[in-house]
Amino acid sequence: MNSRAIRPLAIIFIISISPGCLLLLYSRTFIIDGIGAVSFFWQPWWHGEAELNVSESCPVATKTINGEGLSINSFNTGGAIVSIVVVSEHNGTLLNQSLVSGEVSGIYFPGTAPTGWVKSQDFNITVFWEGFNTTVSFYYMTMYVAHADGSVYSTKPGFEEVENLGFILWGTGLVVFVVHASTVLVRNRRLPSSDAQQ
Repeated sequence: MNSRAIRPLAIIFIISISPGCLLLLYSRTFIIDGIGAVSFFWQPWWHGEAELNVSESCPVATKTINGEGLSINSFNTGGAIVSIVVVSEHNGTLLNQSLVSGEVSGIYFPGTAPTGWVKSQDFNITVFWEGFNTTVSFYYMTMYVAHADGSVYSTKPGFEEVENLGFILWGTGLVVFVVHASTVLVRNRRLPSSDAQQ
């Protein structure tokens, strides 16, 4: 194949795939690069100590704590027997300890790393009198979901349509080029033999 045949093929190749390439480049303008939350983790928020007194005259005592997560290491019943129930607004009963005394294990809720934003909720810690007057004390810590920022990509409406059309035009242009190049190659092979016959 001589250089005169290669130049037109190169020009036809560029012309064939250009519309598809230009449309694919244009589709990149539909991509939005922004800053947003890319990872989430629990962060301590508020902490305090609470005491709940139960007696025959006041058999039920409740403390309400608001937060996205809650950590209570243990409850100290002061040696008396009580029942302890922890209920969350959105997740129901988290802890139900009946007839316990001494140091009673607490809760760590939700116990897993967050994967996104979490609604704030009320946690009700309730102590029930079980025949012994006592003060139940506990140390609590509320938690909130914190996040790390990073690059977040999203697309505008129409991105997929423009990109798909770009791939279709690019593929069609490639097919047109291959067909044209095959035709030129076949024609160039026949020409020398037909010249030789004359």
